[in-house]
Amino acid sequence: MPDDLSTLLHADADAVRVPAPDPAAVLARGRALRRRRRAGTALVAAAAVLAVGTGGVLVGDLRPEPDPPPASTSDRSTAADAATLYATYGAFTVGQDVIIGGDRAVTIGRDVSYVAQTSAGAVVLTTYEATATSERRVVLVRPDGTTTDLDASIDAGSLASQPDAPYIAWVDETPEGGEVHVWDVETDQEVGRGAVPPAAEEGKGRPLELSGDALLVDGTLGGSRWLEWRTGDLLPVGEAPAEVAGRLRLAYQGSSGAGQAEYAAVDQATGQVVRSVDVGSGAGEVSLSPDGRTLYVPGTPDGSAREAVLVDVATGTETPLDVATSPTSWTPDGGLLGLAGSTVVVCRASGCTTLLDGLDRIDGMVVMPDVVNAG
Repeated sequence: MPDDLSTLLHADADAVRVPAPDPAAVLARGRALRRRRRAGTALVAAAAVLAVGTGGVLVGDLRPEPDPPPASTSDRSTAADAATLYATYGAFTVGQDVIIGGDRAVTIGRDVSYVAQTSAGAVVLTTYEATATSERRVVLVRPDGTTTDLDASIDAGSLASQPDAPYIAWVDETPEGGEVHVWDVETDQEVGRGAVPPAAEEGKGRPLELSGDALLVDGTLGGSRWLEWRTGDLLPVGEAPAEVAGRLRLAYQGSSGAGQAEYAAVDQATGQVVRSVDVGSGAGEVSLSPDGRTLYVPGTPDGSAREAVLVDVATGTETPLDVATSPTSWTPDGGLLGLAGSTVVVCRASGCTTLLDGLDRIDGMVVMPDVVNAG
């Protein structure tokens, strides 16, 4: 090649600007390819009708569940994209990292003891810092990955929350009774409180259930009570606010001599059974999705009595799971979120999605949302 032509070609090549790869995008792509597999055969559809409790209460707002969007490996360009991914894949923690929306990792810098899912994002309670003040952080992690340290001072081991509302609630216990607090995580201020009777068992935490402007306090001396937290009004035992009618909660119905335990999705206001299920001896805990549409019934350890299934509350249709998860929770939009061995999965009637796999002790403890970490 003539020298002048070679010089010209090299000059043209040098003039071409080739953008350098985005390291963050490359890492995100690698994580997604490594962690997420679509397990299309993880579920086998089956139709079986469970016995319906008397009353035949219908579950309202039973829209067909849309197929979940694929977990994006690109940057979230809009807040709506991030919110959709959060609703679909939820939030959990691995060590000091909050995994929100499937594969977005946000480092908190402290081990986490509890995760609550709200409409504004995930709220995490950290462990106490080993200092003279023994401080504990309460952090809001938004779907887009931004964080805010909240001013709430919380000693409780767990929180109540709703995936469709920006509130968390907890109870401060005293010998004379309890003081319930409700906190708006968007405005970072207390928006409600109320006094409740002492716990039925001293030293044992009692669960709270948020339902709109009302809150159910279980484990209370004399029976469960509803608190209208905006006004502080405590309703008598057996009375429920009108606004909770038609909303479902999980209730233990008793056990048989054969070791079978019965659980039911019941109307919060009336206690009327909408769907009941039997659980064999040695099985894990039954749970109800936040939207009240799906029951998770764990199988017995050896699978001899029954396998783990998802139960459609409206129809009773069972979908067997090939994946056994423990502990188990839910995504904001009602997908089963759980830890299967060293793998974090989200399961629906249409199949299971692997979010993280190959976890080990080096990665740190996995904390699922709305599950008390006793470790």
